[in-house]
Amino acid sequence: MIRTFIFAVVGDEHIRRASLAISFLKRFTRHGILLVHARGRHLPAHEQSIAAEIPPHLTDHQASIYLKVSLTDIVTPLHGQFCYLDSDVIAVDSTVDEIFDQPHHIVSFARDHARIDDFSRYAVRCFCSALPCRHLRENIASDFGVEIDDGNWTMWNGGVFRFGQESVMFMNTWRRFTLAAFRNPFWRPRDQGTLAATAWHFGLQHQPLLERRFNHIIDRFAGIPEARRSSLSVAQFSAADFSSLLCGQARPPCLLHFINGGIGQTGWRPWDDVARLSADQGPE
Repeated sequence: MIRTFIFAVVGDEHIRRASLAISFLKRFTRHGILLVHARGRHLPAHEQSIAAEIPPHLTDHQASIYLKVSLTDIVTPLHGQFCYLDSDVIAVDSTVDEIFDQPHHIVSFARDHARIDDFSRYAVRCFCSALPCRHLRENIASDFGVEIDDGNWTMWNGGVFRFGQESVMFMNTWRRFTLAAFRNPFWRPRDQGTLAATAWHFGLQHQPLLERRFNHIIDRFAGIPEARRSSLSVAQFSAADFSSLLCGQARPPCLLHFINGGIGQTGWRPWDDVARLSADQGPE
């Protein structure tokens, strides 16, 4: 069976970031890598790529989400299995290819680190000052007719997921919900709220998820209040989530997800250690 890793990015900055992620991934995978891109002035330095059409009224941020949720339409025909990676997901171990051996369903996502009611104010503009709140679940019910009865349900993370031909209906629904959210100013332009709606719409909310080692989240702002984040130096970023990378686990992380802009932050221990690991592997 054909197995392919796939990135989807908009604009030159994110094309460059995807090129960096691809350079890491090439050191560890035996499978193909495909880059879907749009709105870049410079062609990506990668031999397998697709230039995609996107609606002109979308912002670059919205367009990047649009590419992600439209992959089953963009990549046709869908031969084999695909693994989508955000451009801030970095491969660090040859076990990365084992993601294709994980139990597979209609789609296979990894677990996020937030419960749905804790994530609510990041998905909708409710301006609640305290966590948790119900506004995300309330708006999923009113806008999409999907009832989510568990405020402690852990969100799925859209940064790493597997899909194939059997995923078309799920992906089409995720796109439909996402485009509707783009038109509603109460919704923030993100994909996780509509992903939660789609998962519950199809009754998949309790299906087994990908192992954490395939989406080990590292947040440079972990535990740091939002009000302090803009003034931090690199030396003040959090390194609390990094303890399991090189600690001799039997099943160490193979994909690190540097959320909140942590990728490429020279001088920050998590990124420096990853860059050093890559250097120790030698050239591609």
